[in-house]
Amino acid sequence: MSFSTSILARLALLAALAAGPAFAQPASVSTGTAQPATRPSYAYTQDNLLADLARQISDRYRASGDVKVELLRPWTAPEPASEQIVAEIVEAPANLASNLLLRVKLVSGQTTVCDTSLLVRVQLIRDVWATRTPVERGDFFNPTELDTRQVDVLRERDTVAAAETNGELTYTRAVPAGRLLCWRDVAKRSLVRRGEVIEVAAVEGALSITMKALAMQDGSAGDTVRVRNLDTRKEFSALVVAESRAQVRF
Repeated sequence: MSFSTSILARLALLAALAAGPAFAQPASVSTGTAQPATRPSYAYTQDNLLADLARQISDRYRASGDVKVELLRPWTAPEPASEQIVAEIVEAPANLASNLLLRVKLVSGQTTVCDTSLLVRVQLIRDVWATRTPVERGDFFNPTELDTRQVDVLRERDTVAAAETNGELTYTRAVPAGRLLCWRDVAKRSLVRRGEVIEVAAVEGALSITMKALAMQDGSAGDTVRVRNLDTRKEFSALVVAESRAQVRF
């Protein structure tokens, strides 16, 4: 084979390789049909329901404390919706109690998903006082000598809530250590006592006149008691404001 023939053969081979396969693969052709957009889907679980009910029960009854809710009957979750689902309490008893029968609607946007009745158990958890050591009748109430415990005040209804008390109480009976404190164990401490000579301030605007008077009855802070002027012996009513002190406003 001559040199020129060899060159021509190589050129022919390179041309064939550059041309690619004899039959090209067909290109994909768009049909022009758009794929449908995926709509959002919102599920609503039992945890969602209980959270909605707890919040609305707390608001509806102005409950002070931590509200916990439990379903007493089986409940079936709704199918997922295109908008978020929320529960709305439509009907409820007038007073908060441990067991409530509620009429509840599940709403997604402007659509009512379902309207049903639910029987629920409610707990209202609050801090209440408990005795750390024994106390005796007549002892002054002292919060620093007590412990707090968290209880369901819907079941322990007579317990003394820590947020609702101050030092102006006295024990009406002996209470052993380690017991929850009840309202029947305490009473408002008398700041004015019958037969005691107290100070009474007669107040009118910025003017104040103080006199001595005889208390005709016991009284706690905020109570109105009858007192007798020591000079004129006239009786009148005065508001107890502090230890051995009362006030009259004109």
